[in-house]
Amino acid sequence: MSSQELIKFLTQTLVKYMDTPSDERKKRKHMRKVQRGEWHVHWFGMVPAALNMLLRPLVQLVGKMPPLNKWLKA
Repeated sequence: MSSQELIKFLTQTLVKYMDTPSDERKKRKHMRKVQRGEWHVHWFGMVPAALNMLLRPLVQLVGKMPPLNKWLKA
């Protein structure tokens, strides 16, 4: 790609950006954010989801256990 082609491409892109209304640009930016997904999935893939699926039953089980101080009094 020659320098003239690059300058032509950049000017076309800039003009196209300047011609779109600001509310449409904001709407497009918001839609890109929504489609991108959660930050932890974006950065770490499916590992957080897998850990969540693995640990959720354990956390629920611990939450259903009576407090230890009831057992220690006996």
